[in-house]
Amino acid sequence: MTGNDILKISLDLMFETETEYEKNAVSFLNLMIPELFETENLIRTAQNLELLADVPYIESLEEVIPYCDNLTRGAMPYGLASMIMMDDDDTSKAGYYRQLYVNAVNSYMRGIPKTVVDIYE
Repeated sequence: MTGNDILKISLDLMFETETEYEKNAVSFLNLMIPELFETENLIRTAQNLELLADVPYIESLEEVIPYCDNLTRGAMPYGLASMIMMDDDDTSKAGYYRQLYVNAVNSYMRGIPKTVVDIYE
């Protein structure tokens, strides 16, 4: 998904159409991308996909964020909405969207099998 796709979903969640939010969206997304980097690589490991070597960085909303749909569609819109609400000084809505973001990321983490290492071998 592109940054524009994530922004559109975030605005839809907030029942907003304001384009003024575009000015900070790239910066906000670039804050979330490294935050989700380890999660993305864990998901890729579980799916036997090639790991990302470096944390992606976008310079415009037209760029694709090379993360799985679970994160770009299912979590990042909530995180972006949270940051936008903080920028608007609406801390109660920001907290609400932040919790939805954290819950979405955690739900994807629960689906990743964990490797158990026997240290007593």
